[in-house]
Amino acid sequence: MTHDEKMRSGCALLDCIDAFATRRKFPIELEVQFRRPDASICLGSVDIAISQNSTHDFPVLDCDASIMKSFGINYGNFDPRFQRFAFDKVTRELSIAGSTYEFILTEIKLRERSR
Repeated sequence: MTHDEKMRSGCALLDCIDAFATRRKFPIELEVQFRRPDASICLGSVDIAISQNSTHDFPVLDCDASIMKSFGINYGNFDPRFQRFAFDKVTRELSIAGSTYEFILTEIKLRERSR
């Protein structure tokens, strides 16, 4: 990916965070629905977290790797430096694509943290 593509991906993830969270206090926990662009595979409600690592320019998205295996993806960490992120502000969906896969996070809801 070029530097510009990485920046666009990172900004898309930040746009998603800003649409659902009142502030960027990490980790941000979300409840989402996963689906393929052709809707061939849809998963029920899944918990994900968006965290900030001091070595990264942008946050990363983390989810259970076993869930991602149903999409044929063997890991659960998604980073705007390596995957293409795009956020649709109208539908409020976040798409994530790698070289051999794409999936969409939809019905995104902020999870309240237990105190």
